[in-house]
Amino acid sequence: MKTLKTRLKSRIEPCYLVSGDDYYLFDKALSMITKAIDLQLEDFNKSVFDDDNFAMQTVLNACEILPMGSNKRLVIVKNITKINENDKNLLENYLKNPCKSTVLLILDFNNKFTSIQKLCEFVDAKRMDKSLARSIVVNDLAKRGKQISAEAVEVLLDYCNGYLTNVMNEI
Repeated sequence: MKTLKTRLKSRIEPCYLVSGDDYYLFDKALSMITKAIDLQLEDFNKSVFDDDNFAMQTVLNACEILPMGSNKRLVIVKNITKINENDKNLLENYLKNPCKSTVLLILDFNNKFTSIQKLCEFVDAKRMDKSLARSIVVNDLAKRGKQISAEAVEVLLDYCNGYLTNVMNEI
């Protein structure tokens, strides 16, 4: 996540692929990207697609719409459980020449988009190592005006199997 924050300061990519198993990191990536592009008028400039309304051509059409009152438009694809080869080919073709005013954010919970990893800015949302997770917990609690002992952090991380999603729910 630190590398994403650094990369977002220097350049906004047309596509981000977030893949892993810690949902807290998916939310963090979404928040960081939304903040970095300074999304205005979300009702007009943000489209969200999931398994219920997913059709690749519809997603790509949404990517081609110009933003209104904002510099960028955000198209989010999440929770996709089925994608066929034709859809993957359509997406790969789009990513070869993406719309510069749109950021396509793919939250790949089910590892269905691994074939496009090289065409997107990849964000790893796998469970973090304990030292980084410790610092995130301590910093999050400090923002809330709270403290936690080193032993308590260890117990919390062990109890939650190192998943920040579970840790933040417990906090």
